[in-house]
Amino acid sequence: MLGTDATTTPALSGTTLTLPVAAMADTISFTVNILDDSNIEGNEDVVFTLTAASSGLAIGSPSAFTFTIADNDVFIPTYTIPQVKGVDANFLPDSLNVMCKLQGTVLGVNTQTFASTGNVAFTIHDGSVGFGVFGAGNKNLGYTVNEGDVVRIIGTIGHFNGLAQINADSIVVVSTNAALPTPVVITGLDESTESQLIRMNDVTVVNPTQWTNAGSGFTVDVTDGVNTIQLRIDADVADVYNAPCPVGTFDVVGIGGQFDNSAPHNSGYQFLPRYLADFIYPVPVTYDLAITEVMASSNDANTSVNEDWFEITNYGSTAVDLAGFSWDDNSYAAGTVVFPSITVAPGEAIVVAQIDAANEAAFRATWNLGAWVQILVNEDFATAQPGFSANGDGVALFDSSATPIEICRAEYSAALAGFSVEYDTACTYLGNAAVGVRGAYTSTGGDVGSPGNQSIGLEERVLNVRLQPNPSTGLLTLTLPGEGTYTIVVQNLNGQTLASQTVDTTRSLIDLSGLARGMYLVVVSSEAGQSTQRIVLQ
Repeated sequence: MLGTDATTTPALSGTTLTLPVAAMADTISFTVNILDDSNIEGNEDVVFTLTAASSGLAIGSPSAFTFTIADNDVFIPTYTIPQVKGVDANFLPDSLNVMCKLQGTVLGVNTQTFASTGNVAFTIHDGSVGFGVFGAGNKNLGYTVNEGDVVRIIGTIGHFNGLAQINADSIVVVSTNAALPTPVVITGLDESTESQLIRMNDVTVVNPTQWTNAGSGFTVDVTDGVNTIQLRIDADVADVYNAPCPVGTFDVVGIGGQFDNSAPHNSGYQFLPRYLADFIYPVPVTYDLAITEVMASSNDANTSVNEDWFEITNYGSTAVDLAGFSWDDNSYAAGTVVFPSITVAPGEAIVVAQIDAANEAAFRATWNLGAWVQILVNEDFATAQPGFSANGDGVALFDSSATPIEICRAEYSAALAGFSVEYDTACTYLGNAAVGVRGAYTSTGGDVGSPGNQSIGLEERVLNVRLQPNPSTGLLTLTLPGEGTYTIVVQNLNGQTLASQTVDTTRSLIDLSGLARGMYLVVVSSEAGQSTQRIVLQ
């Protein structure tokens, strides 16, 4: 005990205290110095015994003395958060003014930094329920708020405008990096959400002008369409406070709060986001669809087939039904022309033509399109299709969601008469079609293009090459029409050669697994002719 609870003057040597006695003296003394602490230990005794008197001295009676150190510490009970969570008739803590110890995991940030008072305020949580913590700056608590810390608080139960909290006298970090609780999904705020980690899904801001980025904080109403709650954006949460107002539908996570300064304290419940990452936006749906070709200035003299058209290619691995999708020209307005139900298979390209149904057969004949090429005509749509300008225009494709996503936008500054404009799977402009490049060929009316991603053009039909599977994950099998020597060239959509080989068999295997996902051209040529096919690599 000596050394931890008390010391002596002069100092002990081990357990021995040597005291000199002056000549002719009959009194000696020493001092016991009490070391106060906050440990509750009960009274403690020290026994001093006179021993080993030197020559000329004799030990009398009594030779021993018991020194008692009285415990002056107050017992402070340790409670769980649920034990102090109860409320009275005024919705205030029913353990108000009780001194105790609480332990929990820290949530959020210090919400008292804006005023530079030295105060700390945060929330602790035990995995089930939470509780507020406040520490006055003059307490010199020496704690920096860090989410995930497990802390032990000694203090007195109180409240601030109805928000239950422990007014801390000491804060000790027990451990760090603790797991945080899973947010509770709510549709409204009440006493049960106070100091809880909560989440509300599919909300929008009711009035964006409430998002003021001003003062010590501001409140904003959000709604899920049925229920409306109040977000409190605290200035201490700087990344949220300085951010622009959220747009669209989002989920939000935060800590339940309250600000109600009159009894009964059963209103004024709030929702306090901790940081910008608490605003969770839905991941946009993606589609492996692209507008890969646009004919905006046909040179065909046949007016029944020389209207504008464009091509949509599915370069993914999943069939897509375009029902409810829509397209527009460079007005880029979703819902302008709505698609009927039409399924685009992986690797397939369909044609959207601004011709009447009565002229579809003539259009197919002009471009020598097989029956497998799907074509949408004017009668397939409920509204008129906008025409394209040869002096610059665009085509945008939208999905069918409530807030339509623009899947692809293909733009051009000018269209060369008689030539389609081509794009890659990212809807990036590649240039005008050219015979023999990217599968383009000349129609009977003199136009150059390759509508419908048909395997071969008119002048290539002598060479019948089968390529499987398409789409592919990398390995392709080519079935060639007969014996002979064939040159196989793989190109990107810009016409650059990526690989080539010469074979003299009727069956060949080529490996494209080293190439990036996208669309490529496989050009097979021999003395008998040439075949150009597009391959989708997944």
